[in-house]
Amino acid sequence: SLIYVDEPSHIVNIALQLDMTGEKASDKNLLEVLQEFIQPNIPLLRANEIRRVTFIIHQQAQLAKYFTFRASEDFREDSIYRHLEPGLAFQLELKRLANFDIELISTPFHHMHFYYGAAKVPPGQKVIDHRFFVRFIVRNSGFSEEMYASYNYMETQGAKLLLEALDELEVQLGNKKFPKTDCNHIFF
Repeated sequence: SLIYVDEPSHIVNIALQLDMTGEKASDKNLLEVLQEFIQPNIPLLRANEIRRVTFIIHQQAQLAKYFTFRASEDFREDSIYRHLEPGLAFQLELKRLANFDIELISTPFHHMHFYYGAAKVPPGQKVIDHRFFVRFIVRNSGFSEEMYASYNYMETQGAKLLLEALDELEVQLGNKKFPKTDCNHIFF
């Protein structure tokens, strides 16, 4: 038997190539421009059962930037998924962090997804559980069909990413912006 789910099912990806520099190209400015586009189109998105809209912003000599807007968030940006390739975001298992209020932390490593989490507590209760969560996706380069070469690549890449994660964790542990953390996680 078929199960009917009353939830939007369509996804829209929009790729834009922009020639912007400086402050105009900042995430903050881009987000404002994208929100100005999305907001008046919400009725149209709902009418067409759009679940998610992701903008992929290409700028010269930069990595692509991703901004995701979800119907479940009333088409506001889901900032946890900022700069995550939509097709790979699920591999980071961010839903496992549901017991924490999560904040994305910018790092110099484009492949590292670094989050600060404060445990969700009832209103009026003090938060005592603060953690950092580091997420990576280790991709096989695909340069060789040989199993040994692939394994070697994954092993060396994994070791390199672990060292980068530990270095960035050390930097953020010294950041006065965040209260003392413990039980920090690194997830590959």
